[in-house]
Amino acid sequence: MTETKSAQPSINPKVNYSISFTTTGVCMSHFREEEQDGEASVVWLKKNVLPKVVKWMSEVSEEGVVENRGSLRLIDVAEYNEVYQRLKVKYGKPLVKMWPEVTDPLKFVYEDIAIAAYLILLWKQERQRKGLVSLQTFVDLGCGNGLLVYILSGEGHKGLGIDLKKRKIWDLFPSHVNLKVDAIEPSDKNLFPDYDWLIGNHSDELTPWIPVMAAKSGCNTRFFVIPCCAHDFSHKYRRRHAGRSQYCDYLEYVQEIGGVCGFEVKEDKLRIPSTKRICIVGDERVNESEYTSVSERIDSFIKERTNAAQQSLDAMRDKDHSVVGEESSECSSMWTEHFKARESTQPVRNCTQLKRSIREDIISAIAGVLLEKKHLVEVDVGGGVSVKWQRGGSVALGDLARRLDRHLLAAMKKECGGLQTLLKNYRYIFNISNGEVSLQVPEPAWKKSSSSLVKTKLCWFHANHVAGCPLPAHTCMFAHGEEDLRCKPNS
Repeated sequence: MTETKSAQPSINPKVNYSISFTTTGVCMSHFREEEQDGEASVVWLKKNVLPKVVKWMSEVSEEGVVENRGSLRLIDVAEYNEVYQRLKVKYGKPLVKMWPEVTDPLKFVYEDIAIAAYLILLWKQERQRKGLVSLQTFVDLGCGNGLLVYILSGEGHKGLGIDLKKRKIWDLFPSHVNLKVDAIEPSDKNLFPDYDWLIGNHSDELTPWIPVMAAKSGCNTRFFVIPCCAHDFSHKYRRRHAGRSQYCDYLEYVQEIGGVCGFEVKEDKLRIPSTKRICIVGDERVNESEYTSVSERIDSFIKERTNAAQQSLDAMRDKDHSVVGEESSECSSMWTEHFKARESTQPVRNCTQLKRSIREDIISAIAGVLLEKKHLVEVDVGGGVSVKWQRGGSVALGDLARRLDRHLLAAMKKECGGLQTLLKNYRYIFNISNGEVSLQVPEPAWKKSSSSLVKTKLCWFHANHVAGCPLPAHTCMFAHGEEDLRCKPNS
């Protein structure tokens, strides 16, 4: 396979290479024309491509059947791959290019493309099974950036997206993409009998309510949810089974709600870049003739759950008078008086709002702990030359937290919830693997797939490490001093 040369930064290898399959395994060959560019490509091929090919081979039987890994069980995998690739070409690059938000477009764009591909096939199978002619309609509750609404609308499914807050990208969508700013509360005012499906994509406090809204909207309304943060009808969800994770316990609870609402509930695992990728589908009613009695059963279930949660909160209040209860809603049409929707403006809680001096103190303290252990590593500085560099040891996250000043930990917790969030913001300094933290090993700029950000940030190791940065200034991704800095593109 030959890769044409391009002036644009790319992860595509800049060498000629081939992969062959033998009776003993997989063989990769390459021919390097340009020593410097070729070296980075060979490293990338060995590190990323070859292990993937070996993994894929292990999943295929001698008869050519791919092993079922538990994902995409409700749809045809081969057809999913075709639809996903088509949507990826049609929507992927244009959306990434136009992305106006501060969030990472590569995650959100391709995740929503994958979810859209799944729904398109799920709905196609439903039309075939039920003999439906028209494409299904939908409402995306808590639609966020509206990408899923945009993609499904572009594929012919008429729908509506509702969220508490408008996003910048909404203004860039064509007029047929129907997005609306509104509060979504569990009440008779939020029923959608004119739509076929209700969608909850990581919909947080709305997740347990979406099966209820679908059931109360009419006997022909179905639901699709991807549970994320665990919420009950009126409060944070409390795990019912101590022997399992809260996530697994919550998935079971959402399925129970679907059953109470009269649905035949199914579960599947999506192929999306998220740790929470289990979806729950309610596309069939157990018995449509019992619609009225099901509605009464739902009301009884909600009352039981919210009363239990409120009694628990009251007990806590009796023990600690500083606990403030939530105000009750006075709206008589609300299905529970204790539901509290999120605020339209969410506080930033990812450590970026920490004072710079506090961030620097925390980073220095962490590095000091890691460098207490002596561990020399070989660092490739280019041209076939390596130097020894003091990387220090690795420390478990829990042990590291116990070593830090409690005032620094309190400042982090107030802003982001913990140490791990801050460490992830400084991946160019710290590495987290299997719950342990260590210093990153600086890599030459030519090993990186993109050069657009080279020298746009100061090198922390050059300024703060006891041995400095092991790389010469001209090969380091980061600037060795203010005079080495250059501006970011488009800044």
